[in-house]
Amino acid sequence: MLNDALRSLKRTPGFVLVVVLTLGLGIGTSVTTFTVLQGVLWKPLPYPGAERLVFLDGYSKTGTNRGLKPYEIGQIKAHSRTLDSIAVVSGVPANLNIDGELERVFAVSANVDALTMLGADPPALGRLINDTTDFSADGYVSAVVISDALWRRHFGSDPSAVGRHIQVNNLNVQIAGVLRPGLKLFLPASTNAAEDPDVWFPSGFSDAIDTSYTGVLARLAPGATLAQLNAELDTLGAGFAAQHPQHYAGNPRLFASPAQDLLTARVKPALTALGVAVAFVLLIACVNATNLLLARAKTRERDIAVRAALGASRKRIVFQLLTESALLAAGGGAVGLAVAYGGIQLLDWLRPTNLPRQSQLGIDIGVTLFAVGLSALVCLVCGSIPALRITRREHMDPLRSGRSGTSAPGIRRLQRALVVAEVALSIVPLIGGGLML
Repeated sequence: MLNDALRSLKRTPGFVLVVVLTLGLGIGTSVTTFTVLQGVLWKPLPYPGAERLVFLDGYSKTGTNRGLKPYEIGQIKAHSRTLDSIAVVSGVPANLNIDGELERVFAVSANVDALTMLGADPPALGRLINDTTDFSADGYVSAVVISDALWRRHFGSDPSAVGRHIQVNNLNVQIAGVLRPGLKLFLPASTNAAEDPDVWFPSGFSDAIDTSYTGVLARLAPGATLAQLNAELDTLGAGFAAQHPQHYAGNPRLFASPAQDLLTARVKPALTALGVAVAFVLLIACVNATNLLLARAKTRERDIAVRAALGASRKRIVFQLLTESALLAAGGGAVGLAVAYGGIQLLDWLRPTNLPRQSQLGIDIGVTLFAVGLSALVCLVCGSIPALRITRREHMDPLRSGRSGTSAPGIRRLQRALVVAEVALSIVPLIGGGLML
């Protein structure tokens, strides 16, 4: 039966090309969008206990986010029962001077709890930064941790680099350790942290109450919920206001947000709208392919009637037509995967600044299985309508198969309905795109 389907399709190469390209475009855009949605919105952050990571923040008098004061962070760390760790992460610029070679890199000021929460413990070499001992007597940083990429780039993967001194922002600091390869930061824009920092500074807590940090990362204790944490922050905030009324006008409004939700908050509405629009594109492609298959099936009425007269059952003929549709859908799926790969490569080249986690986007086994499942669904949707329609009893009557136009009215009505549906489906994303512009 597979050979019969292949021979049948070989007789109409133009038809095959049009259907495969039509389905390939619809499947390709869908797979590309699925890859982005999975990598950005659905895939958990690559950190231990990522579902328990939250960011703490507070509202200012004007209603804007003000971050948390060092005093508040210290009090929360000391008295919270719903958090098992709290840290500060802040992106800073850095100028390196390694053996006279100058380079400007991305850096992060963080404490050891932040590195632990982000999966950097244990390091590849040496140790992590220490919040208390890695400062000189006059309060300047005396040790840093560097990335695997910087270690390979400047030290040629030499283990003896640990313990060496380099200059960072005109400070003579010691390399305390080298982080494991592949460690990336996927943090909200409020932290100003780059995805691939090369230098990590230690950051200790203080009791200051007149400054604030905007990147306060915390991890819920096992069994604690976000609602419990927010209720606790309300209680602690009331205590802050009572102890230091001169610094607060009313109770400070402190709150926690899931790290992954905060990271994707800006792009989630746009990506959701994109997913809906691409679903309409796939539906349009399916309707178009169905119309083409229906037109081809109409030209094969006599052939189908002859098969029926020779004893072929309706079930066998339907299965034959569905096999042809499966081959077309498989070709469309292959083209779709190629389109998706090209789309991801284009996205990697464009590097839109507002799209997080771009380095995690790629065609993996999950995306491939999605493409295969989508192709099977397309085969079922596009192939079943023409197959069931053309194998109805009146179309398989050998005595009527030679008469022109006997079955045309019903099929023409169905084709016109499909054209109307295609136009209607096209209008929806067109209007949506116009509104978004």
